[in-house]
Amino acid sequence: MPPERPSDRRCIALAGALSKTGKKSMAPCTRCSKNKKNCVSPRDPKYTRCIECVKLGKTCDVRQMNRMPEVREWNDLEEQRRKVRAEEAEAFAKILRLKKQLEFLDEREQKMIAAGLSSLDELDAAEELERKEKEEQEAKTRTEGEVARLADSGWSQLPRRVGCC
Repeated sequence: MPPERPSDRRCIALAGALSKTGKKSMAPCTRCSKNKKNCVSPRDPKYTRCIECVKLGKTCDVRQMNRMPEVREWNDLEEQRRKVRAEEAEAFAKILRLKKQLEFLDEREQKMIAAGLSSLDELDAAEELERKEKEEQEAKTRTEGEVARLADSGWSQLPRRVGCC
């Protein structure tokens, strides 16, 4: 272990003297809280370091941790809380707007699907009508072609029978 510097010995001696007259802090400083040590501060409020921070020769926030908050700080806290609540209300309103937009888009999608299906049904009906018209046209053309072929083949020259047996 390296030899102690005079300032280290002085800090340790001062911490020993303070431990005899100090009092346990209501709220420990950040360093004592972090290291899970008992935070003992001097009784005199003009001294701003706890015993552990004096031993280490470090700054201490024990007085800040144990001081009474000012009215301004309470007001600032309330103002911050009000702003957060307002932001929360805005966020909630935005969520509701977004949900309504999603519902609208879902309804629109359903209408588009219905319109698409109706269009398909109409298209199928039109195609069926065209197919039937085409079949009728082909049948008519076929019949006319057969009549013309029979006429050309001499059907009209066959003897006609008059009367029966």
